[in-house]
Amino acid sequence: MDINPGTDGSDADDFVVYDEVLYFTAYEPEDGLQIRSYDASTGETAVYTEGISGSNQAGFLTVYNGMIYFESNQSGQGRELRRLNPATGVIDLVEEIYEGSTGSSPRYLTVFNGKLYFGAEGEVFGRELYEYNDTTGVTQVYADIWGGPFSSDPEYLTNFNDKLYFAANNGEKGIEIWSLAACLNIFAAEIIPAVIGESNGSIDITVEGGTPPYTYAWNNGATTEDLTEVEGGLYQLTITDALGCISSIEVEVSSIVLGTSEVESTHSWSVYPNPTEGVLQVKNEGPQALGQQAELYNMQGQGVLSQLVPGTVNLSSLPPGLYTLMLDGETGKEYHRVVLY
Repeated sequence: MDINPGTDGSDADDFVVYDEVLYFTAYEPEDGLQIRSYDASTGETAVYTEGISGSNQAGFLTVYNGMIYFESNQSGQGRELRRLNPATGVIDLVEEIYEGSTGSSPRYLTVFNGKLYFGAEGEVFGRELYEYNDTTGVTQVYADIWGGPFSSDPEYLTNFNDKLYFAANNGEKGIEIWSLAACLNIFAAEIIPAVIGESNGSIDITVEGGTPPYTYAWNNGATTEDLTEVEGGLYQLTITDALGCISSIEVEVSSIVLGTSEVESTHSWSVYPNPTEGVLQVKNEGPQALGQQAELYNMQGQGVLSQLVPGTVNLSSLPPGLYTLMLDGETGKEYHRVVLY
């Protein structure tokens, strides 16, 4: 299709497909830069100018809930979020984010989790991440990544593994990679085991996604994000965000023995040589002999090594000292004091 005959070209761009029709932007002298379409089944082409005046100068075309959304220019309003109704051919304004002729210049429009996200400029927050919900008709700043009037300038919004990834600058780390989860993603960033008989275990929680502020409810009655000074055991956390999105996680705080002597119990595992210069042999002739996970902890209760046993466990990368090796025995967890010198 030679839209602009001659050597100048039409600069065709922003191709999207909806209902087996190709939509794109292109320039020709009579209508200027406008949204156009091509239907391969009929060979028909169309240019969409109803609802606008002058050259539309559209960009970042994105299909969302049966409409073609885009940024475009309009005299007196600047570049704002608009949409084309393919059924009627009419273009209308979705939201004037930056009132007046300045325009918010919404860019990198991307559909995620049933909503439309993009970077846009506002008077109060600078250029930040915006969200448009077609169900409610609400357009709002989703995250003020660089607080106040400063701009984080979110760009290159991309769906990947059920998250929305983009580049942004929070004023402290430069331009880096950020992500938005569909609802609430909860991770146990660090778990410190508890010494048997003591309440010195802890769980460090990381929350992604959702809408702050969050409320926290642990099964032990705690209402803080992280859990500290707890005994070994299984803990469940339920987090609710400001919009009522709920997510839960179960985290086990291991119980370990730290001391200068072996635990007084019958061991089903053999751990030798002990003391060791850096290499341990871990063996078991019983039903636990295959595919067991061994966990090694230092005197501070921090996990320093995790490995499948039976087999050879290499400790040469660790500093000399006293460690506890936790294994699954015939009657439950068993603990071996390991001296590394």
